[in-house]
Amino acid sequence: NSATDIGQNAEGSTLKTTYQTYIRTTQLAGTYTGKVKYTMVHPANAGAPTQPVSCNPGYICYSPNASGVADSMGDQSITSSATTANLWASNFQRTGYGFAGWSDKYDWVLNENDANGNGTGANAGYHIYGPNATITFTAGQYSDPNPGLSLYAVWVPSAGNLQGWTCPDNSTMPIGRVTALKDQRDNDVYAVAKLADGKCWMIENLRLDNDAAHNSDGTLAQGYNSSFIGLADPEASNFKSSTVANSLYSTNGSTAAPAITGSYTDYRFPRYNNQNTANPATNMTAWDNDLNVYSIGNYYTWAAAIADTSHYDTNNQSITTTSICPTGWRLPTGGQTTINTTADYYVLVKATMNNQEPDQGATNGYAYYSNNVTNTNGDTAMTALTSYPNDFISSGYFLDSSMYARGNSGYYWASTAGTSYYVSYNLHFSNSSFWPGTGSQNKNTGFSIRCVR
Repeated sequence: NSATDIGQNAEGSTLKTTYQTYIRTTQLAGTYTGKVKYTMVHPANAGAPTQPVSCNPGYICYSPNASGVADSMGDQSITSSATTANLWASNFQRTGYGFAGWSDKYDWVLNENDANGNGTGANAGYHIYGPNATITFTAGQYSDPNPGLSLYAVWVPSAGNLQGWTCPDNSTMPIGRVTALKDQRDNDVYAVAKLADGKCWMIENLRLDNDAAHNSDGTLAQGYNSSFIGLADPEASNFKSSTVANSLYSTNGSTAAPAITGSYTDYRFPRYNNQNTANPATNMTAWDNDLNVYSIGNYYTWAAAIADTSHYDTNNQSITTTSICPTGWRLPTGGQTTINTTADYYVLVKATMNNQEPDQGATNGYAYYSNNVTNTNGDTAMTALTSYPNDFISSGYFLDSSMYARGNSGYYWASTAGTSYYVSYNLHFSNSSFWPGTGSQNKNTGFSIRCVR
């Protein structure tokens, strides 16, 4: 067949030519002597063909599942008596692809699953997990004489740009459907999903760093237009926010953002770099001990999150309209009292919990879900939101030069200012409770960012 006959124009797909590699085990290689067999490779598995890997008993092994993947991960130990495990966030990075999660099937076919990540069709009997999901199993299931658990990265090829992309309706992009899009500011690619609230969310933490966008003198690098809002470089100050000058470049590439003085100097610090660039060859054997982990992304103060230091003193639950998100995307809204029922985080969590209201503080606005509330799958809010396709990560937070709560809690900025000058709202979760955009924290803290549209 010609390339055109078998779908050359299928978006994101590639054609592979071979004499033997793709021949089914029930067919003889000699059948194809003198001929070329064309095999359509699914977009999620485009690149060098992968094979299942063997994992030693007592471990969870993480496979990059493709060639050309940067960085590495070690094996996660599990005890023979364990019945649950919190998966490690991914440290793998693959140019041109977003990361959707881990699968126990090496040749997972993207989107051949239900909205909870349970395999259908070619994936039947397998599952896809969030990068930091809690998984359950039978005690001893992955111990001698059984092999350990092998998990494989699920990659999603870029299908366009974040800028200018419009979230399709549910008939075109059903709930749970995943794609990937490129941020034109630095060419990084993020997995994107239609979540339970009907909106499209980035399901990876923002990793934007202005090194690729700005020259050393602060001017925009070639290829970046004036709509790029970048960040000043804080690394020389060793993460100490009070010693850094202006935190944001203006849209024309200058450092025109007004300096902040007085008692609010700590709130101008832009972001804490968490990317594993200092030593990409580091063998990452744990992800909750302050080592850099790629999929956690960078940490941003609220001024950096809203891309505007001039609003550091905004309060009274006002919602900012600027953000560091790509054009067309925005920070999710949060808040308490009268606005919490329509805030993005609140609506997403409530929809994920099958429209159940929070069981704590619902009347006074300080609403959160305890582990007493479960959805129809029997999942708590933390379990549901860290599962595929939501993929929230317990990324912890930075304050000054120290990391806190990584591996135990997640903190994500909202665009909604708090009721005092120095705090803003956020989504916060831990093992015991889930605050759906109703948590509040100091604006100088380094939190993670997810963008929505």
